Amino acid sequence: MDNKNDITHRTIFLRNFFFAHNKEEIQQAVTELAAFSHTPLPANTDWFKVEADFKRLFSKPTLSPAPPYASAYINENSTKTSAALEIQNFYSFLGVKAPDSQAVDHLSHQLNAYILLLKEQANRPRDQNLKNLQKKFIQVHLEQWLPKFISAMRQEKDLPLAITMVTNSLESWFKAEKIALTNK
Repeated sequence: MDNKNDITHRTIFLRNFFFAHNKEEIQQAVTELAAFSHTPLPANTDWFKVEADFKRLFSKPTLSPAPPYASAYINENSTKTSAALEIQNFYSFLGVKAPDSQAVDHLSHQLNAYILLLKEQANRPRDQNLKNLQKKFIQVHLEQWLPKFISAMRQEKDLPLAITMVTNSLESWFKAEKIALTNK
């Protein structure tokens, strides 16, 4: 697999984790991400605890300790809807209908938009507009809030290894993307 495929696959696994709705989907996403990153998970992983911590951390935009919504971290000087508008414009630029959801600024939707961008870039590798959009998305949009989200996840104590592994993977994915785009 080349580097672009690695990035796309890791992004897909991360999206699937944050999009999960139940224990089985969480387990599948974590297991796929662990296999992809060659990180063994303990055989005795308590998936009920993983699901409970997942719901506690991520399920409510304003009450969760680490809500995966851009609007939860955007600067008070900007409007809370600006994050949602940015991602809707991102989908629009790609010619794709944004999800019918008030939570379009949820990390899973943002990762999905990024996956669509990566696939579009594979079809049009010389398109400078796509490269510029990718840079803006990572270096401007995600930079505004994703490090704060990762920090909120890291502040939580006694998390299952499965969630810690996802946190580490998300952080390394983001750092790798920033470095790759700086070098373009």
